[in-house]
Amino acid sequence: VKEISKLPLHSVKFHQLQIVKNTVFEREYLEDRSKFKLFSFEEYVEFIAEFISRLNPDFVIERLAAETQPRNCVSDRWGLRYDQVLNKIEKKMEEMDYWQGKFYNPEMNRE
Repeated sequence: VKEISKLPLHSVKFHQLQIVKNTVFEREYLEDRSKFKLFSFEEYVEFIAEFISRLNPDFVIERLAAETQPRNCVSDRWGLRYDQVLNKIEKKMEEMDYWQGKFYNPEMNRE
């Protein structure tokens, strides 16, 4: 988050790692799954809430997750729609009393 927050960006998009069928990524995944960190839904919600709390608050977040057609996805699917994922992330941030940039330190951009 420190490196991303330093970039001259106006907006950012995030989403979980998904392995899509018939791609180079799929072949690499099937050859050695240990090279990939696939978050469970709960892990992703926790991770992205923490990440957002440290992200430059001047950035607009355009997306927090993605959906792939079930027939095209090789990796585990959460079985949730985007709005459900977004609601869970928002709820987690409220529970933790987090907001975008809560722990952001503009001094780190000078390093």
